[in-house]
Amino acid sequence: MCIGWLVCTSKKGGQRVGRTRGGSTSKRHAVVDGNGLPLAVVLSDGRCHDVTRALAAVESIQTGCLRRRPRGLAADKGYDSRGFRKYLSMRGIRHSIPERKKAKRRPGRPPAYHRDLSSNRWKVERFFAWLDNFRRLATRFERLCMMHLGFIQLACVMILLRNVLK
Repeated sequence: MCIGWLVCTSKKGGQRVGRTRGGSTSKRHAVVDGNGLPLAVVLSDGRCHDVTRALAAVESIQTGCLRRRPRGLAADKGYDSRGFRKYLSMRGIRHSIPERKKAKRRPGRPPAYHRDLSSNRWKVERFFAWLDNFRRLATRFERLCMMHLGFIQLACVMILLRNVLK
């Protein structure tokens, strides 16, 4: 029996942990700026498809202290969705999301591909490498998702401070 925020002793894995081919995992979805510094991080379970949490990640930077929309967004093939592209276009955000090879496409014009946006996607991968330098985040030890997300946010603050102090 669970009470409040306590975790059941019989339940294994904790919150927002999903079973995948690689084992029990959580996914981190991040939005970074042009320098690779974090703007927003969202946590989801491993079974969740990437595009379902993409709107939450983009919306979380809208409600932050920046109060402005990004000019462009580059994502990988996991975020390939007609609905997500339409959402970004309605918000006035340029996007560069490559298509999945086996995606069922409607006939017509292919989605826009901006080489200048996609050439900077390595900065997102570098940010995830910076996060994995924190041992506690590389292997998830916490069972509560709010604790794990708190440590991710603490790591983001430390990454931002490192950049400021350079």
